[in-house]
Amino acid sequence: MDEQKRKKILVVVFAGVIAIAGGRSLLGRIFFEPVRLAEAKRDAAAKSLEAMQKKEVDLRSARNHLDEWRDMSLPEDTLIAQRLYREWIENLAIKCGFTVQSVEPGAKSEQRGRYLTVSVDLKGETDLPGLSRFMYLFDQAKLLHSISLMKINSTGTQGNPRLEVALTAEGMSVFSSKTRSDLFSRTGLSKSISDSETSLQVQSAKAIAEEPPFLVQIGRELVRVTSVNGDLWTIERGTHGTKPTAHSEATVVELLPVLWDRRQKDFEQYSQFLKASPFAIPAPPRTWNPKLTGLSDRTIRPGEEVRVTLKADDINPELGAARFTLLESAEGMTLDPATGELVWKTADSLAAGKYSARIAMTQEKTPDAKVEAQMSVTVQIPNATPVVKLPESAIVVLGQPFEVTATATDDGPAEQLTFSMAAGSPEGLTIDPKSGVLKWTPAMSFKPGPYEAEVKVTDAGSEPQTASQKIRLDVQDDSAVLTILTGAVSKDDVRFAWFRNKGTGERMELRVGERIKVSEIDAEISAIESRSVVLMDSRGKWKLALGDSIRQRVLIEPAVAPAANTSSTDRSLEQATPTSAVKQ
Repeated sequence: MDEQKRKKILVVVFAGVIAIAGGRSLLGRIFFEPVRLAEAKRDAAAKSLEAMQKKEVDLRSARNHLDEWRDMSLPEDTLIAQRLYREWIENLAIKCGFTVQSVEPGAKSEQRGRYLTVSVDLKGETDLPGLSRFMYLFDQAKLLHSISLMKINSTGTQGNPRLEVALTAEGMSVFSSKTRSDLFSRTGLSKSISDSETSLQVQSAKAIAEEPPFLVQIGRELVRVTSVNGDLWTIERGTHGTKPTAHSEATVVELLPVLWDRRQKDFEQYSQFLKASPFAIPAPPRTWNPKLTGLSDRTIRPGEEVRVTLKADDINPELGAARFTLLESAEGMTLDPATGELVWKTADSLAAGKYSARIAMTQEKTPDAKVEAQMSVTVQIPNATPVVKLPESAIVVLGQPFEVTATATDDGPAEQLTFSMAAGSPEGLTIDPKSGVLKWTPAMSFKPGPYEAEVKVTDAGSEPQTASQKIRLDVQDDSAVLTILTGAVSKDDVRFAWFRNKGTGERMELRVGERIKVSEIDAEISAIESRSVVLMDSRGKWKLALGDSIRQRVLIEPAVAPAANTSSTDRSLEQATPTSAVKQ
């Protein structure tokens, strides 16, 4: 083949290769590119679905956890949660042998997002087994809680010393948790049981829907329920160191639920910890200062009861329990030697005075070492209310001095009585706080009319008593200034005295023996002379000259002083007797 022909063939082949390559590229763009895009979208969708499925799983898991937390949560109401958790902590401590000193709401209760923490501060005294049992049951309980702070002080150096424990427990309340009045499910005994019975009958087994074995609390005893046959349960007594005791019908039976992952944990796992007690390390010697507290002086009335409970403070527990003894006492006083309760029921006829009791405290192992204390009881007769006497009414004349005396009696010293005016008395009316004398000279501008005043008297007893009495005061214009003696005449051998009120024009014609009553003046006409009249009242004899007003009468013979047995009250009644003019 010649060179020219060979070149033509190569050109044709090369052109064909180029055409095939270009055709493939065009076919790829037309047919394969959409397929690749679809595959990319499919892969992206698969990844998105996988992420959503994972989120759904996480959400379901979170919901399940939240439901579990709500089931283990304290009630949502803060006050109810605080009360129930505080009661539960205290009861648990007592069941574990604590001598509880105080259980108070903690200072750390606070809201954190969707849940609330409730804290309780417990102070008490126990030994290491008691503390270990408390920690074990606290950890077992189906509750969202923990111990955030604990301080332990050993009070001894040998064997199993007493421990002073101060701890803060924090419980959690999840929002929207169920509302309930009790922390755990409850029922009651349908009949009583003795301290040795191994079965019990409950009022409603449905109230505690739990698969055996499970723990319940009956009073201060923990009981393990091993089998359930309706309302009849088989039990193991005195679980976790509590003491089997008899329980009466209707005693509360409360569930002590245990977390599912802790049901296999046994208290015996703590045995090695107990054997290697960290509190047996010798501690600095403690100085004990035993003392009796709870005594205080009292003041009572006859018939009342005295009841106090003595306490032995700062005593060495290794010397045994405290015992109390009455060394000196008033008749009828009793003292419980174990509890320290002193009781004295007094009679209604008990004489007033001061009575005392002297008490000694010892310990079982040191009966000769005594700590003594004394208290006194003052018996007082009830303070009687004073009695105040005052005229019911009196006349007061404008511009004229008015005086009346209030008297009072009391079971205490009379000189310790204090008089005073109650609110609302007329302006200017005063009373002497010691003598009880009321004084008043109303101004001429004072408005006449009826007024009421109230006098109070207060004694000086330990419980002051007050009595009061009211007096009606008739404030009048001075008619005695306007009433004039206008004549003294004789008619048929009978003498008459003529009087006239210049203000009203009223006239009065009176004979010897008749009385004239004008303003506060009330007098009897004892003699009628040609130019005068003689008047007589409680203060003596008066002479009234012709043309003078009754106010101008002159005292010519004072009355004889009253007898010594005449009371000031009687005299004040005479002074304040109401008067009225006799009209003709």
